[in-house]
Amino acid sequence: MPASGVTFREIRAVDDPLFPAFLDAFETCFPPNEREPVSKLVTTLLRPPDPERTHHFLVGESPQSLAVMAKYSVFPAQSMAYLTYLAVADPAHRGRGLGTRMFEEIVRRLRTDDPVASGLILEIDDPAKYPHDHPEAAIAERRVRFYRGLGVRLLAGIRYHQTVEFFPEGTPMLIATLPMSPITAQWVYDRAVDLFDTDVEQTGALLLV
Repeated sequence: MPASGVTFREIRAVDDPLFPAFLDAFETCFPPNEREPVSKLVTTLLRPPDPERTHHFLVGESPQSLAVMAKYSVFPAQSMAYLTYLAVADPAHRGRGLGTRMFEEIVRRLRTDDPVASGLILEIDDPAKYPHDHPEAAIAERRVRFYRGLGVRLLAGIRYHQTVEFFPEGTPMLIATLPMSPITAQWVYDRAVDLFDTDVEQTGALLLV
């Protein structure tokens, strides 16, 4: 089925028919050291609305299956959004531009529904953590090129180790942003500290590259 056969909508409750497929995709598309416990996703949907942070479970649905999924959050007081996860869940839909369409749909919703966001923060797997000839290095480099092609810029001058429950040793990652209004590298770094606390540290001049 062409990508045009996919429609986007938000999951708002745990009894949504697509939520089990969302959780399955979450567990199969992301390595254990990069994903929060599934229980956190469930409790996030069960939690009453919070004006200080809104969480969005977005899916691209084909007539047969969940095709693509994403989770992002909006923090109005910090005028930022944070993209936690994005993956094409159904192998039959990979290579058809669905990742791009999902990212563009998130940006469209941020501009129309949550125009408070000056920038979208995200994490990208760091190709430098792999040996040059490691298969994962090529995958990570493609992922960086994918986001750069969508206008995302990397924050240089920092060191960041993503930590999740059960993996306190951390995983080296890149911090990046899609500017949605004029922002500085310092702005991105300050928001990264808000999000990740001591997992991120400045190591040199802050630059958006």
